[in-house]
Amino acid sequence: MKNIKKVVLNAKLVKLRRKYFFNKNKVDRLENLDKRQSLSKLDEENNIEVISSKFGEDDSIEVISSKSYVHRAYILQALAGGSLDAIKVNEFSNDMILTKQAIEKIKCAKESFDVATPLILDCKDSGSTLRFILPILGVLGIEATILIEESLSKRPMKIFEEELKRNGMSIYKELFSKREELKKIENYKEKEHKKGEVSTNIYKLNVKGKLEAGTFILKGNVSSQYISGLLMALPMLKEDSKIILTSKLESKGYVDLTIEMLSKFGIEIIEQIGNKGFFEYTILGNQKSQKVNNFFIEGDWSNGSFMLVAILLAKQKNKVLNDFFISGLNLTSLQKDREIIEVLEKFKICIDYKYENDKVLLSPFLNKEEIVKDKIRIKNIRNSNIIRKIDGSQIPDIIPVIALLGAVFDGVTHIYNINRLRYKESDRIKAIEYVLKSFDIEVEVFEDALIIKGKDILELNQDLIGLSAKTQEIGYKKIAENEDRLILSGFNDHRIIMMEAILSVAFNKKIVIKGWEAINKSYPNFFNQLSRLNIDTFILE
Repeated sequence: MKNIKKVVLNAKLVKLRRKYFFNKNKVDRLENLDKRQSLSKLDEENNIEVISSKFGEDDSIEVISSKSYVHRAYILQALAGGSLDAIKVNEFSNDMILTKQAIEKIKCAKESFDVATPLILDCKDSGSTLRFILPILGVLGIEATILIEESLSKRPMKIFEEELKRNGMSIYKELFSKREELKKIENYKEKEHKKGEVSTNIYKLNVKGKLEAGTFILKGNVSSQYISGLLMALPMLKEDSKIILTSKLESKGYVDLTIEMLSKFGIEIIEQIGNKGFFEYTILGNQKSQKVNNFFIEGDWSNGSFMLVAILLAKQKNKVLNDFFISGLNLTSLQKDREIIEVLEKFKICIDYKYENDKVLLSPFLNKEEIVKDKIRIKNIRNSNIIRKIDGSQIPDIIPVIALLGAVFDGVTHIYNINRLRYKESDRIKAIEYVLKSFDIEVEVFEDALIIKGKDILELNQDLIGLSAKTQEIGYKKIAENEDRLILSGFNDHRIIMMEAILSVAFNKKIVIKGWEAINKSYPNFFNQLSRLNIDTFILE
């Protein structure tokens, strides 16, 4: 690319004028489609193997719209009585679809004043959808049966349900025993299981009652989604309410994002520090969200973080000879995972950027120079004594990509304050351990921390040679290696699957990902976009 300005992006970049870079349409992604067509084939075992694609120079990958923004935009637009078509999304993930379907049913019941007829809502494994719609059902007094998959039923909900019950709601969980009745439910599609797989249990939450205004007392270190759900629901009540936190708020960026979205829809939230030093939120009653027109959603920094690292690896492994850029990411976004830029700096990774058609395009590169008072000093970045310390309390969704970086760079990476990862789609700490050990990476695991001793893969431009040939038991599932491929469990976790696919590039190791379909939860086009980088080291089974 021409006329590219190289900079190290850091906190100073926030001083750029406050401007959001939204995905304006799909035209960019459709240009030169013939050059970007990804090819696929079936191997002898009928696994889907993604192979190299063709692309032209000056190419870019558009990151999927932010799931966090989409959830909130759909809910607030529906509560305002507006059309959800006004929320402009460049690509739909499963979680987005679940929220859209649920809030559309709630909107219809609200507008028809038919709150007595019980709704049947399907949340599958979407924690955001479930935790956001529960208090909304209570505020509107809508009775509903909410279907959830077993993995979601095991995630923390107790303290949230207790507060909702204390303020007027009735919530009762039970096993959905009559599976044949699922087929009668409108729009319900049960997860397909391959031959030999065991179907997971389906549970239902029976929700009744009217949520009353009052004081809601919650821990701040369990799930910020409890707080966001209440913030979107409580303004509809006639009286004022208050949320009081009893511990430090983790993932505060998501609450800030919720407050920002509420403001865009005309709703005011008052945030302050309470007597005990923790956040409190005052929600004024009788507020009604105002519908919007043509609201364009910015790109997802969580998923964009993985793609930035994938591009870096593709460059270092000579998979691509030209610069590849990412579009759709907002440099001044309130998405906390934007901090990946600061994390990349710890690994001496910098970002090229340029503006094009009112968008910012980003591309990573390894920095072997250090700028000191306008002078360039060559710096040797190979140092096995490097210790990087990263607090993961506010950025849980990008811990897998940080662990990936720790694996392929020299030195020790200490990631701490990550206990909540044990309650994601998988026990994500244990899953990360599994993945790293599968690639013979040394990792020490604690209850809320990981210490990773990396291999000098990128800086020496070497491939991993001599992976352990033995079959080993790590955590959940046995993995085995043969001459051609390493077989890995995807843990039904979209972020672990992305981590595995990208690690295979660094180590130039063919892998088979079991249960790869879980990627559809947040990034359905992920593997197609990897194929455009000539990445062909994974097989989807």
